[in-house]
Amino acid sequence: MEKKPIHEYNLLGVNIQFFLTLLVVVTGIVSIFLGKKYFIVFEFLVGLDLFAMAYNNEKIYKRKNYTILYIVSGIGMIVCGILSVLGVI
Repeated sequence: MEKKPIHEYNLLGVNIQFFLTLLVVVTGIVSIFLGKKYFIVFEFLVGLDLFAMAYNNEKIYKRKNYTILYIVSGIGMIVCGILSVLGVI
């Protein structure tokens, strides 16, 4: 398989995914110790991270099946976060 160079706008997507992943790890650890309020933030950050993964998967790796999986999972996490804020879950 031939490697293609990553363009600058794609590099921005990779950096955004990296920082979101770091935030997900930090808020995941914080939510274990400090409770549900931070778990809601964790759910939203996981959803955003999945959207960033879908973007990078589409633009860099060209794998459409995983892109759809990441988008559907991201929507699910955002919906869970909204339902948690509303008190349904």
